[in-house]
Amino acid sequence: RRSVSVEDSTRVITAYAADYWPDQDSVIAYGVVRARMEGGSVDADTLLYSGRSGNMWASGNVKLVDDAEGITIRAQQYQWRQADSLALVSGHPLLTKGEGESTVTVRAEFMQYDQGNDVAVAWDSVRIRRGGLYAVCDSVIYNSTEEQLVLYGSPRARQRTWNDTTTTVSETTGARMDLDLD
Repeated sequence: RRSVSVEDSTRVITAYAADYWPDQDSVIAYGVVRARMEGGSVDADTLLYSGRSGNMWASGNVKLVDDAEGITIRAQQYQWRQADSLALVSGHPLLTKGEGESTVTVRAEFMQYDQGNDVAVAWDSVRIRRGGLYAVCDSVIYNSTEEQLVLYGSPRARQRTWNDTTTTVSETTGARMDLDLD
């Protein structure tokens, strides 16, 4: 198969194959799809893009990259609403930001990512990690600019710290928990 490319003023979509409907200004791309736009990209197995609205729907091995914030979200389904810069991500999304011990990961059943405000909201079986911190809760709001997590719904957090001779573990629970990651 040959690789195809579809471009407009805001994005470039590449894939193994694509169908374009000029009357609807829409494209559906198949097989190793990449949509590249200012500030990031979306990779998926299949992607539908509406040039009229700027909205996108992607499925299968979805990878969303926000270059400005250094955030990557992997999932199975992705919906993008251009009007409000909002993504709804489902199929066990995993958000990752940073490298090494400062890496933050948030895993849940569902996630909404507001790229305009750099805020992710995750819910249903949420798991959070950063270095020695491990937390679980029903839902979380992650503000990546302020490096702050707000956990809701019976949150539990465990922090492990190591030094030369001992390991200390502290555990916290509550109705709401605010964690500053700075």
